[in-house]
Amino acid sequence: MDGPVPTSGREGLAARAGAGRRAAFGAAALALLFAGCEGMPTKPLPPKVELAGVRVVSLAPADLRLAVTLRIDNPNAFALDVAAIDADIGVNGVRLAGATLPEPVSIAASATTPVQLELRSRVKDLAQALQRADGSGRMPYEITGTAVLGNGTRLPFARRGELSVGD
Repeated sequence: MDGPVPTSGREGLAARAGAGRRAAFGAAALALLFAGCEGMPTKPLPPKVELAGVRVVSLAPADLRLAVTLRIDNPNAFALDVAAIDADIGVNGVRLAGATLPEPVSIAASATTPVQLELRSRVKDLAQALQRADGSGRMPYEITGTAVLGNGTRLPFARRGELSVGD
């Protein structure tokens, strides 16, 4: 339609009504689009991980098994269903070994959950870490790894801190 849009009479009324319907349709379409985005999943924030404790499970001449307890803080407003955790743990600058999650776990929304990992190491690595102890009752540690969610999303994490020894 070329030329000016009539502003009075029957033609003007029809033109204004058509423009109003198009504007209402456009507004409704935008509202549906934004409402649909609201429910779309977002990539979760990575968890905050802290080494809470290490306990000897078994000790043999060449094999050391440890239970490693992590405190995992979920900063998200929804639970994280963790299918796997693979982590490397070092104490006093000595890499002890890789640790794994023995079974899936759910980390509650906006909460901290203790999680136990299994670690196999060599006795000589633990002995080396203990030899480097300075007698303060504290040992520096580093833990790096990835939490894998049930949907395959990988969330890396890393933490350095100090572990109390003898508590």
